[in-house]
Amino acid sequence: MRYVATAMVCGGLSAIYEYFSHGVYSKFMVFLFAVPLVAGAVPALVLVLLGREPSASVRRLWACAVLTLSLGFCMAGVLEIYGTSSDLVRVYWILAPVLAAAAVVSEVRTARGRRAGC
Repeated sequence: MRYVATAMVCGGLSAIYEYFSHGVYSKFMVFLFAVPLVAGAVPALVLVLLGREPSASVRRLWACAVLTLSLGFCMAGVLEIYGTSSDLVRVYWILAPVLAAAAVVSEVRTARGRRAGC
Protein backbone atom coordinates (compact mmCIF):
# COMPACT_ATOMS: atom_id res chain seq x y z
CA MET A 1 0.00 0.00 0.00
CA ARG A 2 2.95 2.34 0.57
CA TYR A 3 3.95 2.11 -3.07
CA VAL A 4 0.39 2.83 -4.22
CA ALA A 5 0.27 5.87 -1.93
CA THR A 6 3.68 6.96 -3.21
CA ALA A 7 2.45 6.59 -6.80
CA MET A 8 -0.54 8.80 -5.98
CA VAL A 9 1.70 11.45 -4.42
CA CYS A 10 4.08 11.33 -7.40
CA GLY A 11 1.14 11.65 -9.78
CA GLY A 12 -0.19 14.63 -7.86
CA LEU A 13 3.19 16.34 -7.73
CA SER A 14 3.84 15.81 -11.42
CA ALA A 15 0.36 17.09 -12.29
CA ILE A 16 0.91 20.23 -10.22
CA TYR A 17 4.38 20.73 -11.69
CA GLU A 18 3.09 20.31 -15.23
CA TYR A 19 0.20 22.69 -14.53
CA PHE A 20 2.69 25.45 -13.72
CA SER A 21 5.10 24.58 -16.54
CA HIS A 22 3.29 26.83 -19.06
CA GLY A 23 2.29 24.03 -21.43
CA VAL A 24 5.68 22.33 -21.56
CA TYR A 25 5.43 18.61 -20.84
CA SER A 26 7.96 15.92 -20.11
CA LYS A 27 7.41 12.20 -20.54
CA PHE A 28 9.44 11.69 -17.38
CA MET A 29 7.06 13.84 -15.35
CA VAL A 30 3.96 12.36 -16.99
CA PHE A 31 5.03 8.82 -16.09
CA LEU A 32 6.57 9.62 -12.71
CA PHE A 33 3.65 7.93 -10.96
CA ALA A 34 4.37 4.67 -12.83
CA VAL A 35 7.77 4.12 -11.23
CA PRO A 36 6.58 3.35 -7.69
CA LEU A 37 3.50 1.63 -9.09
CA VAL A 38 5.29 -0.72 -11.50
CA ALA A 39 8.61 -1.12 -9.69
CA GLY A 40 7.18 -1.12 -6.18
CA ALA A 41 3.54 -2.15 -5.94
CA VAL A 42 3.59 -4.87 -8.62
CA PRO A 43 6.57 -6.80 -7.17
CA ALA A 44 5.14 -6.42 -3.66
CA LEU A 45 1.79 -7.79 -4.86
CA VAL A 46 3.52 -10.74 -6.57
CA LEU A 47 5.43 -11.54 -3.37
CA VAL A 48 2.22 -11.40 -1.33
CA LEU A 49 0.46 -13.70 -3.79
CA LEU A 50 3.40 -16.12 -3.64
CA GLY A 51 3.37 -15.99 0.15
CA ARG A 52 6.97 -14.77 0.39
CA GLU A 53 8.24 -12.18 2.83
CA PRO A 54 11.68 -10.74 1.98
CA SER A 55 13.97 -9.68 4.79
CA ALA A 56 14.00 -6.11 6.04
CA SER A 57 17.35 -5.37 4.38
CA VAL A 58 16.05 -6.59 1.02
CA ARG A 59 12.91 -4.47 1.36
CA ARG A 60 15.05 -1.42 2.20
CA LEU A 61 17.38 -1.99 -0.76
CA TRP A 62 14.42 -2.38 -3.11
CA ALA A 63 12.78 0.75 -1.70
CA CYS A 64 16.03 2.65 -2.26
CA ALA A 65 16.12 1.42 -5.86
CA VAL A 66 12.52 2.58 -6.44
CA LEU A 67 13.24 5.92 -4.77
CA THR A 68 16.40 6.43 -6.83
CA LEU A 69 14.57 5.67 -10.07
CA SER A 70 11.71 7.97 -9.05
CA LEU A 71 14.14 10.79 -8.30
CA GLY A 72 15.84 10.17 -11.63
CA PHE A 73 12.51 10.49 -13.44
CA CYS A 74 11.71 13.65 -11.48
CA MET A 75 15.08 15.29 -12.13
CA ALA A 76 15.07 14.33 -15.82
CA GLY A 77 11.54 15.74 -16.10
CA VAL A 78 12.42 19.00 -14.40
CA LEU A 79 15.47 19.48 -16.59
CA GLU A 80 13.53 18.56 -19.73
CA ILE A 81 10.78 21.05 -18.90
CA TYR A 82 13.40 23.75 -18.35
CA GLY A 83 14.85 22.89 -21.75
CA THR A 84 18.22 21.70 -20.56
CA SER A 85 19.96 18.46 -19.69
CA SER A 86 22.71 17.23 -17.42
CA ASP A 87 25.06 14.27 -17.48
CA LEU A 88 24.53 13.93 -13.73
CA VAL A 89 21.08 12.41 -14.32
CA ARG A 90 22.87 9.29 -15.61
CA VAL A 91 23.83 8.51 -12.03
CA TYR A 92 20.18 7.69 -11.28
CA TRP A 93 19.94 5.34 -14.28
CA ILE A 94 23.06 3.49 -13.10
CA LEU A 95 22.44 3.47 -9.36
CA ALA A 96 18.80 2.29 -9.43
CA PRO A 97 19.53 -1.02 -11.23
CA VAL A 98 22.58 -1.59 -9.02
CA LEU A 99 20.43 -1.22 -5.91
CA ALA A 100 17.72 -3.47 -7.35
CA ALA A 101 20.31 -6.10 -8.28
CA ALA A 102 21.77 -5.92 -4.77
CA ALA A 103 18.30 -6.54 -3.34
CA VAL A 104 17.75 -9.55 -5.62
CA VAL A 105 21.18 -11.01 -4.85
CA SER A 106 20.63 -10.50 -1.14
CA GLU A 107 17.25 -12.24 -1.29
CA VAL A 108 18.67 -15.16 -3.29
CA ARG A 109 21.49 -15.61 -0.77
CA THR A 110 19.05 -15.41 2.12
CA ALA A 111 16.75 -17.97 0.47
CA ARG A 112 19.67 -20.33 -0.13
CA GLY A 113 20.74 -19.94 3.48
CA ARG A 114 17.24 -20.82 4.65
CA ARG A 115 17.15 -23.94 2.49
CA ALA A 116 20.62 -25.05 3.62
CA GLY A 117 19.68 -24.52 7.27
CA CYS A 118 16.56 -26.74 7.05
